[in-house]
Formats: sequence, C-alpha cells, structure tokens
Amino acid sequence: MELSILQWLFQGIPECLALAALAMVLAGRRLEAKSVFLIGLPHAVITYLVRLLPLTFGVHFIIFVVVLATLLNVWLKISLSRGLLTALTGLIILAVAEVSFISIILLAMGISFEQASQNIFLLIVYGWPHAVLLFLLAVAIDRWRKRRRVKEGFDA
Repeated sequence: MELSILQWLFQGIPECLALAALAMVLAGRRLEAKSVFLIGLPHAVITYLVRLLPLTFGVHFIIFVVVLATLLNVWLKISLSRGLLTALTGLIILAVAEVSFISIILLAMGISFEQASQNIFLLIVYGWPHAVLLFLLAVAIDRWRKRRRVKEGFDA
C-alpha cells in the first residue's frame, strides 16, 4: 500500500519511532532517544521506499522484519537471530494494535475503511492510537525493568 508523503510524515515516522522504541526494550535494552531515532528514522525511510514497490501482499512485512532486525543488529549490537525475533514480535504487536484500533474507530464512527481511506486526514489520525500504544508499552517495559533493577540492588 503506497503512502502519501503526508501520511509518511505524520503517521509513518511516528509509527516507526514507536516500533523502534518497543523493539529496543523487547531486546532488553534501555530506552534511549538517540537509539530510537537511529533505528526508527532509517526504518521509516526504507518503509516509505518499500511501499512504493509493486509487491504482493505480505512481502513488505518480511522486508520490514529483516530491515528492523538489521538496524537492531547494527545499532544495538544484538545478534541477528535475536534481532529477527525482536523485530517479528514488535511488528506483530504493531499489526494487532493497528487492526484493533482501526476496527474500533471505524465501528464507533459507523463508516467503512473504503470511506475513511478517501480522507487523508482520517488515515493519518487513525494511525496515531496504535503508535501511542507502542510508545506507552515501550516506556512501561523500560520503567518496569528499571524498578526491578533497583529492587534487586543493581544500578538503574
């Protein structure tokens, strides 16, 4: 599915940054803004470019898993196998959250996806709840780990 530049700027980039944050904490790393941007922004650019390609449904998902795993491997120095598992887990969480939130919003508004897809503003706004959820989930996991480290006597 091709993204407009507005969708990419206001939905795609925040979504990729949120996914990077979640992937970092799922990989067992501390949440750091610099790493989120070093992973999320290239992922957003590659996501935009891949979406321009005429690929069969599902192929882009595999590409996104490999790209995210590679970025995690390069920037966080985790193994590629751990990166693949982390990327797959993060993207599955993203997909489930996206489908759930969009379905709930469309049901609440009483419109079909086809109707909503005709309005770029609605498409962008529909993308925010799951991105916010991913960020909140990443922050919650990061804080939980910090509290656990402190409780166990390790440096937070």
